[in-house]
Amino acid sequence: GLTIVEVEQKIHDLLQEQAKTWLPIKRLMTTPVRTVEPNTTIKQTERLMTQYEVNALPVVSAKGGFMGLATREAVQKALYHKLATHPIEHIMLRDIFAATPGTPFDEVQQHMVERNQRIVPVLDHDQVVGIFSRTDLLRAMHQALPSQAGDVEPSAGAAPSATVVPTPTLRTSNLHKQLANRLPPPLLTLLQTIRTLADTQEVAAFLVGGFVRDFLMNIPNFDLDVVVEGDGIGFGKALAQELKAEWTIHERFGTVSITIPKALNIPQMHHLDIATARTEYYEYPTALPTVERSSIKKDLYRRDFTINALAIRLNRTPGELLDFFGGRRDIKDRIVRVLHSLSFVEDPTRVFRAIRFEQRFGFQISKETQHFIQQAQTMELFHRLSGVRLGNELIHILEEPEPAKGIQRLSQFKLLTFIHPKLQWKEPAPTFFASGEKILAWHEVENARSGTERWLLYALAWFESLGKPELVKTWKRLGFPQRITATVGEFLQAQPTLLRTLNRKHLAPSEIYDLLTPWPKELVLFLMAKAQSKPTIHAAMERIRDYLTTFQHVAITVTGHDLEDM
Repeated sequence: GLTIVEVEQKIHDLLQEQAKTWLPIKRLMTTPVRTVEPNTTIKQTERLMTQYEVNALPVVSAKGGFMGLATREAVQKALYHKLATHPIEHIMLRDIFAATPGTPFDEVQQHMVERNQRIVPVLDHDQVVGIFSRTDLLRAMHQALPSQAGDVEPSAGAAPSATVVPTPTLRTSNLHKQLANRLPPPLLTLLQTIRTLADTQEVAAFLVGGFVRDFLMNIPNFDLDVVVEGDGIGFGKALAQELKAEWTIHERFGTVSITIPKALNIPQMHHLDIATARTEYYEYPTALPTVERSSIKKDLYRRDFTINALAIRLNRTPGELLDFFGGRRDIKDRIVRVLHSLSFVEDPTRVFRAIRFEQRFGFQISKETQHFIQQAQTMELFHRLSGVRLGNELIHILEEPEPAKGIQRLSQFKLLTFIHPKLQWKEPAPTFFASGEKILAWHEVENARSGTERWLLYALAWFESLGKPELVKTWKRLGFPQRITATVGEFLQAQPTLLRTLNRKHLAPSEIYDLLTPWPKELVLFLMAKAQSKPTIHAAMERIRDYLTTFQHVAITVTGHDLEDM
């Protein structure tokens, strides 16, 4: 049996456990709550926050209905970017967890931790009746701590039994076993080398970015990025020397790019990037970032989307997954979400990346993130982007396995006008894209190491409707490679004649060779896709295929000396 003391302790423990479950948030929330309306300017909102000494204000409609949350962090970023006169609804958070007065404390706590949400509005029939902040959380935790006498200190206005609050625990997971089971031994050996060096130099090293995202999605990815809390350049140089590898230093960003030696036996991996953990800020909207050394958390916070803001610790507690912003949850829910409301203000090219990831993985851009895309358009941020940065993002989209989906999504968001006012997504481009995919698939089978720039075929099919002068002008503005922009105008002019000639009844292999040799192979593939889409010039398609598979590879073995000897 149990002693009296043991029975008392058991009852006390049970009461504590019950308190975790049923303690309603209305017993702990702050009330009354100051609010602002959606048309309040960002500058006015900042003044109200200072006046009332708060870090967040709920945004409510004229009828008092909850619309979103304005945070001091977002307000300060907006003021930095000279957006003082814009309405607060442009930058308020919409996709947030909201409690009701009866929501249990532990549920609120769990959402705050998992979503990295600092403030939770408490709603009663869509009306804001309270706010629960991290300050309230700390106060509740303090009240739960035993006093020197061993008792539980009661909160103001609450019964003693209702004050027992569980200490929040961040849900972490360790991927050490999964890494060991799924990665090839040579790659594990490389990670062990990084781990040992990090321990020796007494720095913390982390795998970050796309590798972590894809690992959680069970997608093979050998494009590794390592972030070091400390001197990333010094660490990268030491690692390169350890691996007997060549390296390149990028001082501005505090990074080292290491060329992976063949001796490591990781054929899928060509280079490894080592970076210093850093934070960044933007001098003005659409500017390139200025970077400063920082912590891993701030390094992850500067990234584009939650699914890319994940890290795996390589040393000290190897395999620990760091998820400060809910990236793993968003992967599970198949969501693309920005980390803060001014993400697209700082870098509008992130919109194009959002679409690229959405279509690549079959995800959905969150409703809140879609709203921020619309606000970026309202603020006319895309007009300030340099053509080269815009062109780079378009090339990335066109290099995707199914680029038509990305272009269609750009059209749905009404973003094509920022590329060119007359650029559209309509026939015959979609049909040509489908034909182009088949041509490229065939060509890649026939020429496994051809290094074809897939995007070029699609770009030509898409922009062709602009006509030669506008196409060439636009491609130059977008910074497309000069070797192409210098040729594409001439090619478009020659295209009808080329197809007619290639479709002639009698044509010698040497004539086919002479017709097609002057053009880059991507333009020849474009010509083949054009011929395939027109049954009346089927012969032209067959001849282009013969050229790509046979004629272009024929080498002349007879020399002038041979002719002299005859």
